[in-house]
Amino acid sequence: SSERSFSRSSALASHCPCLAFAMAPLARFRDGGAASFAPRLPLFLLVLLTLCGGGCSQAEDSADEDGCKCSGAWSGIQREMWLLFNHTVDLGELMDCLGSPEAPCAERPELEAPRLLLAGPDPLMQCSEEQLPLLTQRNAQACPAGMMHWMLLCAIQMWIRRMYRQSALYFDHALSFLSLVLDCLPGSDWPLWPGQVMRNWRHFLEAAFPPGKLKIEEKTAQNEDGDHLPPLVYEVAGPPVSHAAFQWMNSRRAGLYCPPHGIGGADGSEDAHYFGDARLPEVAPSVLCAVPLVWPDERGAAEVILETYAPACDEVIFFVAAADARVAQEAAEVLEGLGGGGPVVRVVDLALERPGMVRDSTEALSSSSSGGRERVSGMNQKDLLLFEYLDRRGHQSDWVCRAETDAYFAPSNFRRFVAGRGLRPEESWFLGSISYWHMHFEPRVIFNEQVQCLSRGAVAKLAGVVRSAPSASQASYARCELAPGHRGDLMLALCLAEAGIAPSSDVVDRWGREFFTNYRLEQMRDYTPELGTGFFARDPRNFDTDAVMHWKGKAHFFMHCLRHGLNWVSPFPISFHNYKDREGIRWVHEVLSGQRPCGAACLEGWVPRLATLPESWRARGG
Repeated sequence: SSERSFSRSSALASHCPCLAFAMAPLARFRDGGAASFAPRLPLFLLVLLTLCGGGCSQAEDSADEDGCKCSGAWSGIQREMWLLFNHTVDLGELMDCLGSPEAPCAERPELEAPRLLLAGPDPLMQCSEEQLPLLTQRNAQACPAGMMHWMLLCAIQMWIRRMYRQSALYFDHALSFLSLVLDCLPGSDWPLWPGQVMRNWRHFLEAAFPPGKLKIEEKTAQNEDGDHLPPLVYEVAGPPVSHAAFQWMNSRRAGLYCPPHGIGGADGSEDAHYFGDARLPEVAPSVLCAVPLVWPDERGAAEVILETYAPACDEVIFFVAAADARVAQEAAEVLEGLGGGGPVVRVVDLALERPGMVRDSTEALSSSSSGGRERVSGMNQKDLLLFEYLDRRGHQSDWVCRAETDAYFAPSNFRRFVAGRGLRPEESWFLGSISYWHMHFEPRVIFNEQVQCLSRGAVAKLAGVVRSAPSASQASYARCELAPGHRGDLMLALCLAEAGIAPSSDVVDRWGREFFTNYRLEQMRDYTPELGTGFFARDPRNFDTDAVMHWKGKAHFFMHCLRHGLNWVSPFPISFHNYKDREGIRWVHEVLSGQRPCGAACLEGWVPRLATLPESWRARGG
């Protein structure tokens, strides 16, 4: 397939019987990967002929400055893309019949041309199962609009062939090319404009990453140490995809709309958008703050939490897995004594009921511990068992928010968020800093990073799965299990998926600004989507910057306002993360509560704050 990579021999291009173009260096697909975080196969270069004979022009293919007016072979490719992405073509129906061999595709004359492009024993546009073109200056200068269309065609072709991993890679890659032509595509002669692409991307994410028990497949790969050695055999884990779940929706061309911002808009004065009388609950949603803790190593962090955001919680529970009863008793005496007249503060030792779980230790907090945190950390177990404990003990809180000791959490802003969206606690909701960066790595899941909030309904469903989860000496990250490890966020998502609960993607405001963030407030300048797409994301499997990792898969969040110079965090932020120095949590709290200026850490015009909640709510929490 490498020799056929991105080749085409199209009878539909009347000006030339055979067209090809200069491609970027090609990186071999890693079909699922041998294991979590395993190194990918090496890159290698493959350059195709730019043009073939038979009457073709010898001029180089190129685009003008805006990337949408392309010459040479791209003119023919553009015409052929119109055969596929025309709003009069029912591409969804075509995908259905191509995915079902018994369906009579060949008997539909109006679908014959797009069928020849996509499928058959020798499709006119052949996409590689093994290689992916990197985004380079060369192919971007050639025709980024054409490359975007080509990658989307390949995403559809891979889906039809039930190669969902490759389909996700192609679609994700197309979005990087889209970011380069965001300004010129609307109004261009190409069949796809940004609005259609974003609509289908949202649909694709739901279809390609549904909740459910992961599907485990056995794969083989050539042994890189030599052809004389037996092939490598490994397992891959991915979501239980239904082939019929995704159909490309052709529609009339559409752009993207960024709402007006400024006074009464993106400056944060949009409370009317959240607190309409029809949505407002009678009382403030109750929030239980659940904090996994290693005692006594994290005593200082616990004390800062109790001094800052904890008084805005309805209840605070520190969950430990103490080495012995004396340690647990000491934690309870110290922390419960600091509660004062605020919310109820408790310490729960999970090891009392689960004596076989990993106990807290200093080594569990160190990434350089001799055994590695995957073996000495009990975070995976603790993050599951704390929810099971709360459900078994009959907790009555509307929401349970798990916050690690290096995270800042704003309960008042969270209450504003769930009330404004009308989220009901008896339904199943999983909220947090949604992360798509695992979509191309094992296990291929979408999960939430810090802070994670579960509704009462979600806690009950999760608890049922945890009670039946098997125990393991080492985490496989292919199923819900009680095992050592320091990827509690990932394990929590796996168990919730088995309960039928997926992370909610409705975690941004109208401008695409996030409420939950997985970085520090003062790092905002390093985490803009402008630094996370386009040439910064030349290969969808690499993370050349932290911003690339953070914004991976989130084009539907930011693409409509990408050119509008916004900051990308709501002025009512719910969480920040990665404060290894506990004084950072105190600083964030003082900034949000107006006790000190944000200074240079905040972007100009952005004023983060704690929400002033409706007076009609009875006094309850923050």
